Amino acid sequence: MIKILAAEDNKVNRFLLQKLFEPTDYELYTVENGAEAVEFLLNNPDIKLVLMDIHMPVMSGTEATITIKQNDAIKHIPIIALTASVIRSDIHTCYEAGMVDFVEKPLQTDILFSVVEKWSNTF
Repeated sequence: MIKILAAEDNKVNRFLLQKLFEPTDYELYTVENGAEAVEFLLNNPDIKLVLMDIHMPVMSGTEATITIKQNDAIKHIPIIALTASVIRSDIHTCYEAGMVDFVEKPLQTDILFSVVEKWSNTF
């Protein structure tokens, strides 16, 4: 079972992600902000993929990604942006921070799982 971390500040979105992943072969964990995501990854080396909201309190998804990519222990983990903003400059910022892909909100299940599968095949 592939373990995935989702960093999402919105409670409803975290619930929705949990429900979407329940019937799959993925095991989903959730945190509420980027700082919690960094801490969770450092304490759970078996996480293989991260779904990262961009706009979160405490530490944004972009800041968290930069922090993760600077840490040798966790920098190898692919991070997929979850964002309502698909403006070219925002997408560019995600890639510059070290994210490997993005999924637009509101989430479309088929696109979400297509991107997750794509990056799950890299390990």
